[in-house]
Amino acid sequence: HISQQEPERQQSILSILENTLTNWSKQIKQLLQEELKPLFYGREQNSIKDQVQLWTSRINKLNNLIVQLDSPFVQDVLKNLARNRSPYLSSFMDIKLEISRSVTHAERNLSFVSTLSPWIFQINNSNNLNEILLHLPSLMHTLFLIWQHSHYYHQKDKFSQLLEVVSSEIVLRSKQIIANSISSKSTNTSMSLKDALSICAMFRGTYLDYKEKADGLNSKYMIPEKKIDPSRMVIWHVNPYGENDPNKDISSSNDPYAVLRKSSPWPPRNAKCFQSLNALIE
Repeated sequence: HISQQEPERQQSILSILENTLTNWSKQIKQLLQEELKPLFYGREQNSIKDQVQLWTSRINKLNNLIVQLDSPFVQDVLKNLARNRSPYLSSFMDIKLEISRSVTHAERNLSFVSTLSPWIFQINNSNNLNEILLHLPSLMHTLFLIWQHSHYYHQKDKFSQLLEVVSSEIVLRSKQIIANSISSKSTNTSMSLKDALSICAMFRGTYLDYKEKADGLNSKYMIPEKKIDPSRMVIWHVNPYGENDPNKDISSSNDPYAVLRKSSPWPPRNAKCFQSLNALIE
């Protein structure tokens, strides 16, 4: 206890503890901000399995941090700072709350992206063309639901990245069909190529069907962002509902369409996220 020390000694110990808390805060903030760095969601995450591992690892890191902060040593430091009414304590406790929020955020993202795993597994482990084609609408519908309900994956850049991952899975499976046929010295390689192209074409066709549906929802529920015309320096925006929009207030947590309020049209068929798919088809 600091209070058991001489006054000068008390101040010295308090200063050391506050510096320690400051260093902890910096390290924790660095971990929390990892998700904002470009390398967090990089090219190495090119499969749904990688995506699942990405968020699982994130959750484990954050939970390990929570365990460390609950250790007797850390708790003793916090108690001493609380007794001495240190101004550093309040901001540190806010950071602890942010860790808990980050865990919840990562768990939600994991729960969403994990729903794609069963369909990718079925596609990768089926050797029947018709079975694979039957799984593609279910895969796309799952993507649609993720876009519709996940705040994170509803963001245009994040959804585009997810589409690129799923598209890469389809391309890889199609290439495997061709490679397996060649390695087995089959004389029916042209059929295997035809099957691969059928899978890619079905994926793209199904995507375009769902894109039309998603863009319809996007236009219906999104709230246009205010824009600034630099030449006139006036704020303007167009709301398709005018003043009669019944859902213009999105501050309420009870809004069932909260995710859809942010505009997020699906990428066109020639978007960068479909580069490998289009290259194989064409």
